[in-house]
Amino acid sequence: MVKPRPKPTTIDVSEGVAEHTMPLASDEGSSCTANEFECADGSRCLTKYAVFSGQQDCPDGSDESARRDFNVTYAANVTFCRVQTWRGLNPVYVLSPALMPYRDLLCDGSSCKSNEFACTDGSGCVPSDLVCDKWEHCNDNSDEPPLRKHNANYDANSTFCRGRYEGGEIRGRICVFPPTVVSQMENVCTGSLCTLEEYSCADGSHCISKDRFCNGLTDCPDGSDEHTLYDNSIHRRDNVTLCRSSDFSHGVYRLCILPARLIPYQQTLCDGSSCKMNEFSCSSGSRCIPKTRFCDNYKDCIDGSDEPYWNNGINYNSTVTSCRRYNSGYGFARVCVLTSALGSDMNEYCEGSSCTIDEVSCDRGSRCIPVKKFCNGVKDCS
Repeated sequence: MVKPRPKPTTIDVSEGVAEHTMPLASDEGSSCTANEFECADGSRCLTKYAVFSGQQDCPDGSDESARRDFNVTYAANVTFCRVQTWRGLNPVYVLSPALMPYRDLLCDGSSCKSNEFACTDGSGCVPSDLVCDKWEHCNDNSDEPPLRKHNANYDANSTFCRGRYEGGEIRGRICVFPPTVVSQMENVCTGSLCTLEEYSCADGSHCISKDRFCNGLTDCPDGSDEHTLYDNSIHRRDNVTLCRSSDFSHGVYRLCILPARLIPYQQTLCDGSSCKMNEFSCSSGSRCIPKTRFCDNYKDCIDGSDEPYWNNGINYNSTVTSCRRYNSGYGFARVCVLTSALGSDMNEYCEGSSCTIDEVSCDRGSRCIPVKKFCNGVKDCS
């Protein structure tokens, strides 16, 4: 009489940690389910995530197998196994005899798919949008070849590839692939160079969206997307070519000075060369802000020229007037100095010229607070 044997230990590393269950009594024969792999020695049952994990979970090592290697000539009857993972690399293994019965359970095909890059050593497949993305996924790092360099001399057969990945600080990397992988480039790259809607960094290594040009944030490794800000005290408009940025993500439009090499691309990269009619030009000439942000109690201009607070102690001449603007976010109105140079229509900037009958003037005339806030125990005048 054959004694019943305990059910093999079940191991699941789908979360990266092995979980062991207590042995249970079972009938004679295998106790592994159809979705489990049984070690060749019959000692354990493994989920498919524990097989090819890089860690030997079966005592006899039957759950692990060698990676495919393009430098090795395999027999015609050898079966390859592409394993689907969520770690950027889908490895390709050589199925051992012990693993052959579990081919359908373990494998998602036998080779890389059309939207994947086959590592040069044959050990795995990388999704096309992760190729040339700054991080190595292949064991031989073949998915991350050197970046293009503008002044380098390349072999005529070399291929420039603009990577598909767009995220974080990565902006359209351009890698240089050897001739041996040219056949894969169509599915991996989004062209070979920057598009007409992009700016090519001076060193030739990256492409960035043109609206990120001159936006105050360095995207190119060489810093070539950011240039000197225009300053009235240093530069003359008739001696420079200006570029108004099209990015308003930081509440301002910047005015940069274009270097000579980029002047031919002014219309492509820039949204004009000066502030627009509905914008306020900072005194330094370096920034443009919406007129609605003039005298709003927040300095948008580096020189603070958008917040020229009124002072009753100053004897202003006839070229200036007072300008009251209410800001609901602060709960009070500001009174600023409005010069004739800012436009003849006061309504473009102001909601009157002084505090209303429902307000109290304080801070030497630069602030208006509601009457109800007067003598309420809280200091509203700074």
